[in-house]
Amino acid sequence: MLVDIFIPENKIGKAQDGQKVVAKISDWKAGTKNPIGEIISLLGWPGENETEMNSILAEFGFPLAFPERVEQEAGAIADVH
Repeated sequence: MLVDIFIPENKIGKAQDGQKVVAKISDWKAGTKNPIGEIISLLGWPGENETEMNSILAEFGFPLAFPERVEQEAGAIADVH
């Protein structure tokens, strides 16, 4: 993105300055340079393996987590080696 998204303090959650996040634009008034948004997913610190993998998934629109039902069914599959 060519502009920064302004995130109000009450929309930051647990994110810290410098961390990678997924943000949603909630308002972009005509004539303003920067949109206003909110953090919807905290990815983590740049350079960390899981952060970078989740960043790639998010960039291409893949889900970062599965629904609980899917996780339960996957956990019930016998580990066959």
